[in-house]
Amino acid sequence: MKQKTMGVRRNLKEAQRREEIINSAIKVFSIKGYDHSSMHDLAADTGYSKALIYWYWDNKAALFNETD
Repeated sequence: MKQKTMGVRRNLKEAQRREEIINSAIKVFSIKGYDHSSMHDLAADTGYSKALIYWYWDNKAALFNETD
């Protein structure tokens, strides 16, 4: 019988990525402020692509709202 663990692993990676991006966003927003921060800044800080960040959040405002 085949075990179904791939989904669990994927979810753990996704949760970890989201957490890393949120922590980076908190850092970047606190250093540069919301208005002077960009998705490019967040991507540079995390090492992830902007496309990946946009995969999880529609825009900077949505990400900012989740950092509360």
